[in-house]
Amino acid sequence: MIGVLNVHHKEPHPHTPEEIGLLTFLGEQMGGAIVRSRLAQENVRLQQETEEMKRRLEDRTLVERAKGILQQRYRLSEQDAYLRLRNESRGCAARCANWPRPFSWPRGWTRSRPPKSGRSRPRAGPYFAAAGATT
Repeated sequence: MIGVLNVHHKEPHPHTPEEIGLLTFLGEQMGGAIVRSRLAQENVRLQQETEEMKRRLEDRTLVERAKGILQQRYRLSEQDAYLRLRNESRGCAARCANWPRPFSWPRGWTRSRPPKSGRSRPRAGPYFAAAGATT
């Protein structure tokens, strides 16, 4: 990394070798910190990308296993096994649409704390009653 460090004084001032050494050291430390920060951000991005690729590979592996089971059990071709899985998953999406969803607290609420003033308050539930709302 290459950078510039500007040092200003009220009056003209010749810098001593000690001051130049100190400022050089500070510049090197700041440059190193910037590089480490960029590397840490890149590392996080790459880890997230790796996790996503692992998840996709696991999904693909499960699909291939399911296709193999269908091919063996029902004596299907690979294409027919794939089409059967695809059609079944499309049907499941429609059937599963009415399954209960996981509960999530309204914005600003937690189990033990109501929202800060100005936010809407839910009207029901045991945790909301403890937080001051009516049930």
